[in-house]
Amino acid sequence: GLSLLNGLIIVGVLVISCLILAITFIGLPLAMVLAALGAVLFYVGKIITAIFAGNFIISFFTRKKLPVVAIILGVVVVWLLCSIPFVGWLICFATAVLGGGALAETLKEKLI
Repeated sequence: GLSLLNGLIIVGVLVISCLILAITFIGLPLAMVLAALGAVLFYVGKIITAIFAGNFIISFFTRKKLPVVAIILGVVVVWLLCSIPFVGWLICFATAVLGGGALAETLKEKLI
């Protein structure tokens, strides 16, 4: 819920900020850096969502913590879901936004 909302807000702010910065000649390099940081945030967010999905799936089978198995399983599941024709891009976007929002929320709690 809240992570998805945070992620959507970040996407909106990133896009608007990059567009405003890109209009000015001086702001163009900053817009490119901001876009790159946003891409890293959402790529790492996608990995975080995959790890959560892997842990969730493993919890049905055992109570033991298996982090390596969870990472591999989660990445494979997210990759397969993102490969579905016509809706895969939406699943991929949702996983990135959800994970990016969760990452931003965690960073905010740690820094404040």
